[in-house]
Amino acid sequence: MLAAAMFVTCMPPASAHERKEHDSELEWVLFGDRDYKDTHPIDADTIQALEDAVYLAVDQYNGNGEKELENLRNMGVRDLPRSIDEFDFSGNYAHRKYTHRGWDLEYSEKAHWPIRKSILTNTVQKVLFDAENQPLSWFPWLSEKVYSTPELRKQRDSFCALLYYVHILGDHIEAEKYTQLAYVAPLTQVHDAQNPGIIPDLEQHLSVVFASQKASFTYAALMGELDNLKAQNNELERSIQLLEAKSQAKLQETITTATNDYKDSREEYFSTTGAQIQSYKDDIEAANRAIADAKTWENQDGVADYIADQEKIIEQSKSKIETYTTDALD
Repeated sequence: MLAAAMFVTCMPPASAHERKEHDSELEWVLFGDRDYKDTHPIDADTIQALEDAVYLAVDQYNGNGEKELENLRNMGVRDLPRSIDEFDFSGNYAHRKYTHRGWDLEYSEKAHWPIRKSILTNTVQKVLFDAENQPLSWFPWLSEKVYSTPELRKQRDSFCALLYYVHILGDHIEAEKYTQLAYVAPLTQVHDAQNPGIIPDLEQHLSVVFASQKASFTYAALMGELDNLKAQNNELERSIQLLEAKSQAKLQETITTATNDYKDSREEYFSTTGAQIQSYKDDIEAANRAIADAKTWENQDGVADYIADQEKIIEQSKSKIETYTTDALD
C-alpha cells in the first residue's frame, strides 16, 4: 500500500477522464492493477463501494448518482443522505469549483461539502474500519483493531483524503493546458497558507495514514520525492507568476502605445479635417460675395449662369462640410 501511495510521482498515463478512467486509476493506486476489481471478484463489492463513494463526493451533480447512492445503502453504509436532493446541485464543467479545490477547503453552501465528505468517510468506515469487518489483506496497515479511537478516525479521514486526491490528480493528468485546471486544486500554492495545494496536503495525510511506517526507507523516499516535486512546482509557479507579470506589463505598454498612437492620429485627422472644413467655408463665403456682386450686373449676358455656378459651389461645399463633420464624429 505504501509503495502504491507514490501515485503522485508515477500516476499512469491517461487521456480523457470519465468515470471509468477515475475508477481504474484508483485501482491502480491501491493495487497496481487498473482492472483489479474485474480480476478479484471476492473484493469487487468493497472496491465498487469505494469508487461509488468517491464519485458521489467529488463528481456528482445535475441529479445523477441515484444508482451509486442505492448501492452504498445496500452495502449497509450508515448515515447516508435520504436522497440525491440533499447534496445535489446544478452545474457543468464549472462544477469543479464546488468539489475539486481541496479536501479540507470550506466551500460555499451550494457544494454541500460536509455531506459529500461524510458519504466517503462513512463508506470507508463501513467497508474497511468497522469492528465487524475483518481487515482486508491488501490493507496491512489497518491491523486487527477496532477503529473507534480519535487517532484511528483521523487515520480513516486521511485515507479518504488520499482517495479524493487520486481523483483530483487524474484531472491534472487529463489537462493539456493550464486553463483546463480552472477550479482544480493546484499541486502547490505558495501564496495561500490555508489551502497550500495537493502536495502539501498529501504530505500531511500520508504521515497520518502511514504513521507506523515513518521509519521505513520507502516512506522516507516517498516524502523526499514529494519534497522535490513541491520545490520544483513552487519554482515553476514563481516563474509563471513572473512571466504573467511581464506579460501584463508588456500588454499595458502595448495598450498605452496604441492609445497614444490613436490619439495622435485622431489629432492629426481633426487638424487636417478642420483645415479642410475651413477651406470649404471660405469657398462658400467667396461664392456668396460673388453672387452679391453679380446681382449688381443686371441685364448683362451670362449673369444668371454665373450666379447658378456660384450657388452650385455653395451646395457642394456644404455637402463636403457635412461629410467631414459626420466622419469626424464617427
